[in-house]
Amino acid sequence: MNKVDRIYPGIVAALPLLHRSGAEPVRLINLAHEFHYLLHPEDQALLQLAYLPIDHDNLLNRLFGQQQLVAGGNYPDDQIARIARGEESPFPYWEEFLRHFTTSKMTFPEAERALTTAYYRFLLDGPSALLKRWANLQLELRLAIWTREEVPSWLRADVEAIRPLREDEPTALPEELARLVRDRDLWQREAAIDQWFWDELIATVRFDPYSPDALIGYALRSLIATRWTAFQVTPGKERLHQLILSSLPN
Repeated sequence: MNKVDRIYPGIVAALPLLHRSGAEPVRLINLAHEFHYLLHPEDQALLQLAYLPIDHDNLLNRLFGQQQLVAGGNYPDDQIARIARGEESPFPYWEEFLRHFTTSKMTFPEAERALTTAYYRFLLDGPSALLKRWANLQLELRLAIWTREEVPSWLRADVEAIRPLREDEPTALPEELARLVRDRDLWQREAAIDQWFWDELIATVRFDPYSPDALIGYALRSLIATRWTAFQVTPGKERLHQLILSSLPN
């Protein structure tokens, strides 16, 4: 299959509609696995990169003694266990992170931030222009949020780790995104920022809707939708809340 022929209308037609708000339940599908038999190997490898944050979660859960496996990642639980023990490593940045982790006393948030920064650094050196731009914007966004006021002492190491990763001429945040960063309402800010990225991913592939980038964009949007689905009150919890309220005296 030539690169010019690598379009996937059949896959795109089969994808369920996504809602950023999380109002509709999302079943996270790893497209690299689900449609491996239809994908060119290079496109499958690029798609797997979009799902690495799930593998990060599973690795961190294993390192901190939490056995819960988050669905949708690239690696099964037994392989995550071998990676956590240092028996194998899918990428050099995982191996580097594990060396640092084993020689320091990192908290879960510290480990998560370090692994995420290493992931963005990895994407910046990768072959996907879309993932590179995604990573660069995420790094600029982190710096904008973390340095909006005086940097807390517990974030200084993370800020210093990010600064060298920026391009020689760092891309300024788009005006609307920079404005959203200044919102002091954390919930509204996060929702608006994710909505901006959501719209940007759609616009990026508007004129090439069956390309490998369209699948990568869908994968990134599915992670956003899954995040906000987790914030929603489930019908069962809502019903339980109503029953509790109804049982209380007026």
